[in-house]
Amino acid sequence: MKPKKKKAICKWDRREIEDSLPLLLAEARSSTYVCKKCGRTASEKAYLCKPVSEKDIK
Repeated sequence: MKPKKKKAICKWDRREIEDSLPLLLAEARSSTYVCKKCGRTASEKAYLCKPVSEKDIK
């Protein structure tokens, strides 16, 4: 089985959210990026469609 390419959390549908709650929680807890489009947070840029580092927000 091939590993799935990281898909932006911003584009997850309800089913993907429901099936990936542990990952979603881990990403939110250790987040260092926020999406400029929808406000979701993650620790990796690849999980957001318009990521901005917390370092760049001041």
